[in-house]
Amino acid sequence: MSISMTPGLQHGFRLGTSYSVTCTSTPPNQNSALKNPDVVRKAIANELHAGCYTGPFSATELTNLIGPFRSAPLGVVAKSTPGEFRIIQDFSFPCNGGEHPALNAEINPDDFQCEWGTFDEVVKIIISAPPGAQAATLDVESAYRQMPVSIVDQHNIVISWEDKLYVDHCVPFGARSSNGIFGRCGDGMSNICRVRGLGPVIKWVDDYLYFCFPSSSDPSTFTYSVDDVVALASLLGWPWKLSKTKDFHEIFVYLGFEWDITHRTVRITDQKKEKYANRIRSWLGMDRVNLLDTEKMVGSLVHCALVITEGRPRLRMSGENPNAGIPAFRRLYSGIFSRASAGAGAGIGQSGSDSGRESAGFSQISAAKPAHSRTSQRGRKAAKGCERQNEVAQIPPQLHA
Repeated sequence: MSISMTPGLQHGFRLGTSYSVTCTSTPPNQNSALKNPDVVRKAIANELHAGCYTGPFSATELTNLIGPFRSAPLGVVAKSTPGEFRIIQDFSFPCNGGEHPALNAEINPDDFQCEWGTFDEVVKIIISAPPGAQAATLDVESAYRQMPVSIVDQHNIVISWEDKLYVDHCVPFGARSSNGIFGRCGDGMSNICRVRGLGPVIKWVDDYLYFCFPSSSDPSTFTYSVDDVVALASLLGWPWKLSKTKDFHEIFVYLGFEWDITHRTVRITDQKKEKYANRIRSWLGMDRVNLLDTEKMVGSLVHCALVITEGRPRLRMSGENPNAGIPAFRRLYSGIFSRASAGAGAGIGQSGSDSGRESAGFSQISAAKPAHSRTSQRGRKAAKGCERQNEVAQIPPQLHA
């Protein structure tokens, strides 16, 4: 299956499901939703107001309208902004199959590929950027919810709440195909910008990073502005969240890192540093840890190791296969090296045969431990070692011996 943008935008995107629903299924919602009913009610009201939901219906009414349908358990997760929440649907339920297999079990993510603006891509752009280069960041407003779902698939994503049912018309959070559906449309936006001379531009999901260089004829002026990006988006109906737009500057935040183009440095932001340190302290304080918490902790350490080179040798899991799921750091941009003068960190040069390789796989961590295991001495050293680092990295113009 391939994603075709024009028919998808006109008539809705297919989710990639292969199962034919023959009888209705509405499993119970998660405790996180049941404990936060006001959050769920507000979210449903907002979706109705935006035209993304239709309803409410009774089970009989909806069956008469669309035939058999299925819902997924609702959950509530906190956003990075305090006091803000996101409603998710557990499309991986049930995990053991049964009469109604999980929606995600039917979707092949390889059918929903898109571009990713990785750490390495930022490094390569900064290295090749001329003096005076700047960058701006823009976010898409409710990215997934801007993507319509084909009427053929809407019976697969019904919302069930307090004995009422709602039909969802937009791409939901939690489906394996959702990111690819938005991502391909996002790729289209990036390509249009490049053709219009607005770039270089890369993205990570709905976070866009634009680079702008001084004009060759007049170094005091730039080739384009944020206003040009916003104007093009308005023409296309592309919904930027303008309140989160950060105008062009030598210093910018992307992928949880603070980048300085002029001084060619990159560091973990204070917000992320606090988040990761708290996660590590919590993990270290447990007598026994579960697989999910360990995966989150290791994933955070691997992310930090993009700039904290000293932490990489410590990232090994104990068990029968100690390297299972741990990425090969040699796949990083080959010019990365330790920069002692900046505390712990890395310098990045231009040379190296692996310079075209990406580090996207760093987010795909899968610990090789059983569901419950004691924290190993080596694991504690890994966490403590990375926690102590000063998280500053250097991006010099060339690799020094």
